[in-house]
Amino acid sequence: QEQEFEWVNAVLDASDTDAWRQRLRTATRNKKYDALVELAHSEQAAKQTPHIVLILGQALCTNFHPQMKKQGVVFLKRAQGWHPGDYWINTVLSRQLLDGPESDPSAAVRYASVALALRHDDHAPRLLLGRALLAAGKHDEAIPVLSVALERNPESLETYSPMVEALHAAGRTDEAVAVCRRALELHSTDIFECRGLALVAQSLDMPEEAIGLFYKTVETPLPNNPENNDGIFQQFALLELCELLIEEGRVDEVESLIERSLSRGPKPELLAKLGAAH
Repeated sequence: QEQEFEWVNAVLDASDTDAWRQRLRTATRNKKYDALVELAHSEQAAKQTPHIVLILGQALCTNFHPQMKKQGVVFLKRAQGWHPGDYWINTVLSRQLLDGPESDPSAAVRYASVALALRHDDHAPRLLLGRALLAAGKHDEAIPVLSVALERNPESLETYSPMVEALHAAGRTDEAVAVCRRALELHSTDIFECRGLALVAQSLDMPEEAIGLFYKTVETPLPNNPENNDGIFQQFALLELCELLIEEGRVDEVESLIERSLSRGPKPELLAKLGAAH
């Protein structure tokens, strides 16, 4: 894969001799974020195609430094002004405003609405809009959007959690429980969706269901690393599972879980949890 990546880059460099784009490819490959910021502020940025400016915006947003992510969001907003009808720029910008450090759910709703208008039959922008409406506190508006998403994609576990949250927030608890039970019937092994649904089930006072989902999250091997089921994400889920088991008085299970995890390396948070169990 690395050799193929290098070959593609070599072909691009040879076929596209534009100095600005060559600097972009070099800065992206070598993770030179200062150079990326400089490119974002250059006059030539506005002259690039939507695909090229999206590459630059995403490169900035994937930096771990919050200030750099902020620069990425600012740039994507400018890019959306240059290309207001581009589906991917509106989608990525909405996701960043929803899930990134520069959270602005109301703005996320605006850009997700544009993305859905551009691809009205697609599941992804409809789910994105539903999530954005939910984050913006517009539960009554989120419910019909997510309902359509579920009707069209009943096997999509990622749609169930925000739907349950929206119903619960709107005071429609019985409906939320019913939708949550439908999600459980899918028997998904996606650890990210299982953890999200576990948190939702816990909020609905469904401890047994939540515990089962947390266990599935913790014990399912990571897709890209089947020998390691102790990633950072799963450690968070393990802590949440331990807290719930303690609340339910199942201390013996907590001790067993933590001992198994500690056998793979020291974890201060888990040791503290073990102390709390006693």
